[in-house]
Amino acid sequence: MLQKAFVETWQFAVIPWPSNTRALGLYFLNEERPDITGAFPEYQREFNSLLLPGLKATKEGTFFAEYEQLNPRMHYEPSKQTGTGWLFDRKS
Repeated sequence: MLQKAFVETWQFAVIPWPSNTRALGLYFLNEERPDITGAFPEYQREFNSLLLPGLKATKEGTFFAEYEQLNPRMHYEPSKQTGTGWLFDRKS
């Protein structure tokens, strides 16, 4: 379950607030009610534009640096304990 949650939502962690909440809301709307997002294509266009920072960071290899910049009290480190390959935790 942790792996699935991480895989489906990691990209929202590098979208600045409050856009990250909007993107996550649009994601959930599409998952739960694709009839609504299908009827209003502007939702899909907005969602795609909100995801651009995460896609760019992934492509450029800067995702985790940007994650720490947007979440200064959190850090990541490789971990097999979480099942995601990464452990996100408060900085000491």
